[in-house]
Amino acid sequence: MTARTRRLAPFAAVLSLGLLAACGSGEDSASTSPPEPESSTVTVTETAAPERTDGPAQQELTTKQIAAALPTLKDAPKGFVKDDRIESGEASTRQTDPDRCRAVYLDTDEIRAWKEEHLTAIDGVRYSEPGDRAGRPSASTFIATYDEPFPKEYFDEAGSMLGKCATFEEKGSASGTWIDKRTSNIVAPVVGDQSYAHRSGVFDLDLTIDQLWVRSGHNVINIRVLTSYSRYSDETMSDLADSVLEDLEG
Repeated sequence: MTARTRRLAPFAAVLSLGLLAACGSGEDSASTSPPEPESSTVTVTETAAPERTDGPAQQELTTKQIAAALPTLKDAPKGFVKDDRIESGEASTRQTDPDRCRAVYLDTDEIRAWKEEHLTAIDGVRYSEPGDRAGRPSASTFIATYDEPFPKEYFDEAGSMLGKCATFEEKGSASGTWIDKRTSNIVAPVVGDQSYAHRSGVFDLDLTIDQLWVRSGHNVINIRVLTSYSRYSDETMSDLADSVLEDLEG
């Protein structure tokens, strides 16, 4: 792959793995006051030209094609290593209060049902800072492919709901612990057919996950960067997404 790599700065907070899972899948000095949520900004972007529907990156992929397009170690932030602690990226059991806030993760009941019916393959890879410290910085990339184009309206719904879900409660499963989450806008790069990004985390612990979703015909790329409120991951997410799309285009 040819994507540029970026160095993520070291982080300071240490968290349990259970809390990390609850946060959804990084750390320097904490800010002195909470960031103001950009609730009026919709974070879904679309390409100006008409959507392509016949390009290699838009077609349903094989398991082999997905594996070949995932970022390699040279695409990861400098100093990171391969990390096998990675989940499938699908079959979510997340709960939120209010329930409508699951939309910001593209995770409503309707979307879950659509994915269950149409998902044909998914794979992912994760790179982290060396060591075994809980909460250390990481960057994960998932590629999911479906037997139909991923519905555009799901991205639209996620962007429109973000302004209504600046704060909410979340837990990873029915038996999990409720935690307070803050969600705010990140400007999504104009890549693929449509893209959407946000930052969601626990401010008191200086822990946040920057996420980018890219829709490309039958495929959805999801990039998750574990970081802190004082750091931003827009270049890392953009580089990883560009790398995946370049490989899929061949």
